[in-house]
Order: sequence, then C-alpha cells, then structure tokens
Amino acid sequence: MNDSEWGKQSRIKMDLLNKKEHEIKNISLRKVEEDVRLHGAYEIIAVALDITNSVCIKHKGSSDNELTIQKLGIRLFTNGATSINLLLSGYYQRSLDIVRDNVEILFLLDYLIMNPTQIEVWRTATQQVRKNKFKPVKIREALDARDGYIQKNRNNVYSRLSELASHATQDGFQLFKDPVTDLIMLGPFFEPKKQTEGIFEIALHQINATKILIEHFKSTSIGIAESIKHFNSYSESWLNANYPDFTYADNNLLAKYPV
Repeated sequence: MNDSEWGKQSRIKMDLLNKKEHEIKNISLRKVEEDVRLHGAYEIIAVALDITNSVCIKHKGSSDNELTIQKLGIRLFTNGATSINLLLSGYYQRSLDIVRDNVEILFLLDYLIMNPTQIEVWRTATQQVRKNKFKPVKIREALDARDGYIQKNRNNVYSRLSELASHATQDGFQLFKDPVTDLIMLGPFFEPKKQTEGIFEIALHQINATKILIEHFKSTSIGIAESIKHFNSYSESWLNANYPDFTYADNNLLAKYPV
C-alpha cells in the first residue's frame, strides 16, 4: 500500500468515527428527552448559554473593562457549548476538562467583582504580571478568605476536575472505561451513568459561572434586564431542587449527584 492509499484508508476511518459520534449524540439526546431530570439539566445549560449571549453580544459594552468581562463571558459560552456537545457525543473526559476551565473563569470573574479596580490591571497586565498577580491558586485563596473557608475548599473542586479530566492520572482513566466490559474505550462511547453525571456537572458550574458573570452588568437594556430576572428565578429554582446546599466549600460533589 502506497502513501496515497494509506491516507485514503485513514480518511475513511475518520469518516466512520464521525458517524459514530453522530450516532452516540442521537442516543444521548433521546435519553435526555426521556428523562425529566436530565431534560431539566440540559435545558438549564441552554438557558445559561442564552443569557450569556444576551449580556455579551446583545448588550453594548460601555467601557474597555466591560468589554473585557464580555470577552470572558464569550469564553464561558464557547466552553459550555463545546462541553455539552462533547458529552453528548461520548467524549466524557474531554467534556469535563472544559468544565474545569469554566470553573477557573468563574473564580476569576468572582474575584473581579470583589476587586473591580483589578479588571483594568488584569486587562493591561503583561504575561509575567498576570501570572504573578492573578495566578489561579491566588484567586482561589482570596475567595476562600472572603468566604471564611479555611481548608482550601475551592481548590478541592478545581483539583478533582484536574485529576479526573485535565491531567493524565490513573483515576482519570475511569472516564474512558465501559463499566459493562471493564475495558478502556478508544474513541467515543455511550455510557448512561457518565452522561448523567457529566450533564449535571456541566449544568452546575455553567449556572454558577453565569450567575457571577451577570453580576458585572448592573446597567442593561430593559429587555436584557428582564432576561436576567427570568434567568435568576429559573436558575435558583433548579439549584434548590438539585443542589439545595451547594457552595464551593463542598468537598465531595460526586457524592451529591442527584441521580
């Protein structure tokens, strides 16, 4: 077989992989429609993405600092949309890796609410200054100090997602494992428990990130203000039903999945 034939065969395999992804996504979406609570989690992700679009695209930023917050919001939107798409397509580990990025942005946005003068500092900082002054661990520690958490609580959430999804670890291999065959799967696959846990994980952090994001926008059009009001009501109702006692002081979210 020459190089051209080898390349053609590889492209055919890639097409089959894409077909498999579409098949898994259709199965996943059917499961979402059939399960009331899964449907609710999926819908709240959509609501969070919708209000993010409103404050980041429809709202006209009035300053460079506000535009900076909108750019962070656009990253939240892109991450959320990508994460749910990967989850439904059977890529559970990569989906949660993106969730970790959203958690990091969530903490940064929260820090900037606490210290609004630092928006401009962050926006204009050199790479070295940003790494030193806004290092993620420093952001987490500052927020924990504000809230009276003394056991690096936010770090526990961040580290769990890092170990399971972002870093190459033995524990992380469980996200590639089919529990029926006990085999590590190559490529996308459908597994109901991983889908359920993943969609609630995405929903939980996407909602909380969006709630922090919209706190930065105190002056908007009447239409966007009404949308924010509906989002706050909708998200609070969902959180109270599924995570009534949730804070980022929680050390063991996996034990609290509503499944």
